[in-house]
This record gives sequence, C-alpha cells and structure tokens, in this order.
Amino acid sequence: MTHWIKQIGLGVVAGLALFGFTQTTNHVLADGSPNFSVAIISNELQTKDNLGYFDLTATPNTKTVVKFKLFNNANQAATFDVAAQNAITNPNLVIDYVSAKASAKQITGPYFTDMASVSASVVTVPANAMKEIDVTVQTPAAAFNGQVMGGVRITKQLTATESSQMGIKNKFSYVGTVILREGTQPAGTAVSLSDAKYSVINQVSNVTGVLTNTAQTYSVRGNVTQSIVNVDTGEVIKTQKSEAREIAPVSHATFKINLTEPLVAGKYELRLTMDVAGKKNVLIQPFVVTATSALQNRMLMVNQWLWLIILLIILLLLAIFIIIFLVWKRKKDRDKADRLALEKTE
Repeated sequence: MTHWIKQIGLGVVAGLALFGFTQTTNHVLADGSPNFSVAIISNELQTKDNLGYFDLTATPNTKTVVKFKLFNNANQAATFDVAAQNAITNPNLVIDYVSAKASAKQITGPYFTDMASVSASVVTVPANAMKEIDVTVQTPAAAFNGQVMGGVRITKQLTATESSQMGIKNKFSYVGTVILREGTQPAGTAVSLSDAKYSVINQVSNVTGVLTNTAQTYSVRGNVTQSIVNVDTGEVIKTQKSEAREIAPVSHATFKINLTEPLVAGKYELRLTMDVAGKKNVLIQPFVVTATSALQNRMLMVNQWLWLIILLIILLLLAIFIIIFLVWKRKKDRDKADRLALEKTE
C-alpha cells in the first residue's frame, strides 16, 4: 500500500493521489516532477515478501526497525521531511495518513504514532545518491488484538521556483504503509452510522453522516452504496456508489452526499451498504427535516448574486413607485391650486 502523491493547485494546494503497489516509485522527469524514488528494505517480521509495503507480525513489547531507501535522482542535493503518521478514514472513505493525534485519535486504541519514531525528521540526500531512512517501532507492553496501521511520509522540500510553476503549486510526497499485527486477527470491522444531517453548503444541498469503526481492524477494497430515502413516500432521493473503499482501524469519517434538489420537510433515512468480499453490512441512520429547516435551506440554495439582483429589482420598483407617487401628488396639488384660483376669480 505504497502511496505516491503529487499535490497541485491554483492559488491553493489541492490533492491528487495516485495509488500503487510497486516497491519503488517510478523515476520521473526533473522538470516539474519529484525526481526521487523510495523502496522498502525487507523486515524480519514481514508476513509476505514483495508486498511493496510493511505488513509485520508483532508481539507485545517488541522493537523493530523499518527501513526505506531514498533515492535522489536529481543532479543536485535534495532535502526531505520525514514523519510517522496515523492511518485514518478520509471523507471519500479511503485510508489516508495524518501526523496530528488531535485529528486522528478520536477513538481509544493503540496508534502508530505512539509506537514509531523516525531517526531524522529532515534528511538531505546528495545528487544522484541514496540514503537509508530508519523508523524504530516499539509495540506497547499491553497486547492488542488486530492491526495498527500507519505510514511514513517522505516529502521533498521544494524551492520557490519548484513549488510554483505557471500558477500551479506542487508538493511531492511518498507514503509507505506499515501494518502491525497482533493476536488472532479478527475478521471484519465494527462500523456504525451516526449524525445524519441535512444542510446547504455553498448553495449545494447535501446530507452528511459519520461512519465510525471502533474495531482494531481495517477493511479494504469494499464497495459502498450510499442512499437518501424519504420514509414517508419510500422514494429514493439519491444513490451514489463507490468502489474500492477502505476503512482504517479505530477511526471515523464524515462523508457527504450532494443533492440536486432541496429536501422538503419530512422523515428521511441515510443508508450505507458496505459489500466486502460478498458480505454486506447495511447501516441506517434516520433524520428529520423540519418545515423551518427546509425553508431556511431552500433560501440558502439561492445564489448570492441572484439575491443581489432581486434586491436591486425591489429597490428599482420602490424607486419607480416613489416617482409615480410624487408625480401624482404634484399633479393633485396643482389641480387643487387651479381650483382655488378659479374659485377666487369667480
């Protein structure tokens, strides 16, 4: 589960991830490309060889060192940031990696960053050379039953010219997955669905939900179907399907389903079906859209420019009304003055 990532963006950095299972990242062109590659060095605890990532069978209070070969394929020295990270489930229901425990450590359980320490957080590799990166992993004295999943992220430090080219911001990272296994390796995850909510964000109607896995096990390459159902009518409002979804151990993720039309007041269900190797798990979370919420969200879906146009039209109509009123009043006053003048002459 080697993750090779190039992040690009216009004005801001957006992510584009390419996933593969090769031991070494591809050598690429220097111009606007990372120009480095990484390979793992086999570990004595490895369950299978040639996986391209670390899958280790451990025991309590075990120390091991996972090693990477970092190749600098450029004609000048390059500096890299190295960090141990926790596996999380991101909003797309795919396993991702983050360093901060605050965002990852949401459920009790052992985490990779509690066990891993890098030999150096910053590494400089000479031109056309290789350096080994060591990450020491110490499993806790208390046994766990399942898997702890994490990653080692290697990010190239870029110059101002390299990081921004023709308005495109570049960031090049490699993440090598590390899985630590202890105990009987229970099958399956313990997932639940909660916090279904209807809202409007940036004029787009959507329903969000939280998928939580409390088990010390992960699930990969499953198919997920998400649906919004009107309980009162039985109508399926929206269905979206995704393949090869992944759930990290002891993690939770907030996901979103965008709708093309606003929801009316009523009772609804957010349904999520996970199909892993033919075994289906159906999760249902009810939610209610009140009349007030439906009206407020419908108003939020109106584009701000449209609201401005409507306001300008109202102001224009008000101005026309005032002008007509003033003309009418002036004519009325003039007619009254003419009558008084005529009465005096008589």
